[in-house]
Amino acid sequence: MTTATNTKSAVPDESAAPSRARSAPFTLDWWMPIAILFPALLLRVINIGSVRNVIDDARLHVLTSYAYSRTGFLGPDTWWSPPLKHLLSAANIAVFGNSEITWRMKGAFFGALSVYLAFLVARRAFRHWLPAVATAALLMLDPFSIAMSHTTHEDLPTVCFILLGVIFFLRWVDFRSDWQCLASGLFFGAAIGLRWYAIIPAGVIALCATWMQRKRLIRAAETLLIFVSAMLSVYLAAYLPWIARGYSLAEWISLQYDALRIQGAGFELSAHLMSLAGADRWFVSWVGGNETLVDNPGRMSSLVNDPWIWILFVPSAILLCYVAVKKDRAEWFAIGATTLATYAFLISSPRPIIIYSAMAVVPLGCVCLGFAIAYLFKRRGWVVLAAAVAWSLLLYPAVSGVYAPAVLLNWLMGLVRS
Repeated sequence: MTTATNTKSAVPDESAAPSRARSAPFTLDWWMPIAILFPALLLRVINIGSVRNVIDDARLHVLTSYAYSRTGFLGPDTWWSPPLKHLLSAANIAVFGNSEITWRMKGAFFGALSVYLAFLVARRAFRHWLPAVATAALLMLDPFSIAMSHTTHEDLPTVCFILLGVIFFLRWVDFRSDWQCLASGLFFGAAIGLRWYAIIPAGVIALCATWMQRKRLIRAAETLLIFVSAMLSVYLAAYLPWIARGYSLAEWISLQYDALRIQGAGFELSAHLMSLAGADRWFVSWVGGNETLVDNPGRMSSLVNDPWIWILFVPSAILLCYVAVKKDRAEWFAIGATTLATYAFLISSPRPIIIYSAMAVVPLGCVCLGFAIAYLFKRRGWVVLAAAVAWSLLLYPAVSGVYAPAVLLNWLMGLVRS
């Protein structure tokens, strides 16, 4: 019998180790990244130069990336948002060139990468093929994720850093290494440097890590200090071009306060963006932007969610938390609680939240749903997954600009307009 002291996932610190043995995650072979990343990227780059949707702000983002990376000036885009997105855009232009297609390639790359990272999260958390493959398939074909991959918005890079932070947290659970904790904190810091809502998953992970070491308070405090220090370091580093203009640390703190204040309840949005706001309805009803016809009437591209799949995220996260408590798996609870806490924050926010922030929930929601499919249906879960994949493929023409028969096209337009 394999014991907890000789498996790859064993915890060296016996005082912190669980009382049961954990199996090691299945082995990652060389072909797996290719089998996931290539189709995920292909689905996102098809017609990337022609597809459009209602939240496209590529030119504004590029102008600000130039201004911020060269002068530290926070504009003409919103000055109250964390500025790491401008540095990422500038790096993307420096590497891949300055054209509309290369601007969007950043989104396509991070969109495909999020699929593989979500697969890695499910692999290390659940250590079985079905939840890992289900997670990758659901996110790979999610129409909203594909639509967001055609934009220059920072939500996809944000979720990639969140997923990396979760992966290293899961590795810390297995090995209890300070280096794993440091890496997790660095990636969560990068996520917060892109979107402030990343504080929610970072906080849940920090609380779960502290709980897992509740019998060793000094060690728990050390872990928390490493994690928080790494986050703050990366977040502050994102402001270095702004600080280089001559601002002090006190002025940086004042900037944070002003940025938080301006994003309060009085924040106003244009009418067309308000139609995409309201997190309470994203998972239960169709929310889409106006379709854009490209090339000929047989093609369309839009921004649309998938409530038939998304409505299962919250129940799946609740199930995962329940099973985690029942089986004493704090790392599972962290994943489910992160999904629920992030969505609860988006619902309860005093200001309108536009649907592109749903990307904060969708990848880990797919992880939770992948677990639920495997847990509830066992081997029959492959049949359930096949049905979900078929449904997602049916929605693909709505966001990709590929040809669709008139009957399908009219039906898809009806969904987007509803």
